[in-house]
Amino acid sequence: MELLTKNIRLFELTQQQRAIRDPKHTEQCLRNYRGEHINLQRIVDNYKQLSAADLDKQEWIEAPCLESTNRKRCTLAHTRAIQFAIAKKTIVIRWVTGYKNWSNAPDSTLFHLAMQDPCFYEHYVTGCFGYITVNIQKHLDLVNGIKIQCHSLVLDGETEEWLRSEIAVAKVGDVLTLPCRPVAINVRIFFQDNTPEDIKKVLKEEFAVADVSLTGKNSMQAVIPILHPTSSDWDNQQTPVYGSSYFGPSKVLLGAFFPVEPAFAITVHKSEGQTMSHIIIALSPCPITACQFNYEQFHVAFSRVEEDEHM
Repeated sequence: MELLTKNIRLFELTQQQRAIRDPKHTEQCLRNYRGEHINLQRIVDNYKQLSAADLDKQEWIEAPCLESTNRKRCTLAHTRAIQFAIAKKTIVIRWVTGYKNWSNAPDSTLFHLAMQDPCFYEHYVTGCFGYITVNIQKHLDLVNGIKIQCHSLVLDGETEEWLRSEIAVAKVGDVLTLPCRPVAINVRIFFQDNTPEDIKKVLKEEFAVADVSLTGKNSMQAVIPILHPTSSDWDNQQTPVYGSSYFGPSKVLLGAFFPVEPAFAITVHKSEGQTMSHIIIALSPCPITACQFNYEQFHVAFSRVEEDEHM
C-alpha cells in the first residue's frame, strides 16, 4: 500500500494567546491544556460566581451559558430566556419543535405532562442574540455560526390575533406557547468591515424587512426574514426527556423548524473557535453522569474569554 504523502510535519500550539493580557487566567488555561488536576477550590477562589445582582447587568444577562450537552442546554435556555425577558421587561414566546422516534414514550394520556420539558420547544425573545445554525445562502454570507439578533415574528392572522390578546394580560417574564409555529423569524444581521458591498446591497434592498431603527444605505446591519424549511433540521442523536412520578425517562429525536438558535445557552462544542466577550459556565453537579463536564469541555470552555473577570 503506497503512502499518499512522504513527509508529515506536526505542529503543536502550546501558547494560549486569547487570554495573553491576563496572566492568571492564561496560567489556568495552560494547566487545563497540560491535563493537570483541576483544583475546584482554586476555581472558586479565582473566578467570579454568578449572583442574582449580576442579572441586572447587561453583560451577564446577554452572556451565553456554556453547557456540556444538548440536554442541559435545553433546560438552561428556557431559564435564561425568562431571565432575559424579565431584564428587558418583555415576554418569552415559544412553539413546539419537531420531534419523532420517541423511545420509551409515556402513555398518550400523559403526553401533556412530558411535553412540559423545555427540550420540546423553540424559544424567542425580542432583542436576544443568537446564531444561524445552517448554511442558508453561502454566497450572501448567511452561514452556520453567523451572529444575529431576534427582531420580530411573522405570524398568520389568527395566531397574531391570539398572541395580541395573550400579551394584553401577560406579565413580564411570562412564557406564551403559540398554537402553531411562526411563518418566519425576522432577524437583524450585522455586517463585518470586510463584508463585500454587493452582499450588503442584496441583503438590504432585496431581502430586508422595513425597520425604522436602521438608517441609511450605509448602515452596518439589516433585518431579514428567516423562513422555516420544508422539513426540520433533525439532531444527530436522541435527547433524554426527564421522567416524573407518572412515567420514566425517555429519549426523543428533536428537529428545529427554524435554523436560528438564541444564545441563552450553547454547548461547549458549539463555542469552539469563538472568542466571547462574556460567558457563564454551568459547573453545578448533574444527577445524570453523561451530562457532566469532561476534562476537554472544561478546557475549551475556560479558553473562550480574554480575561477571568469575563467568565
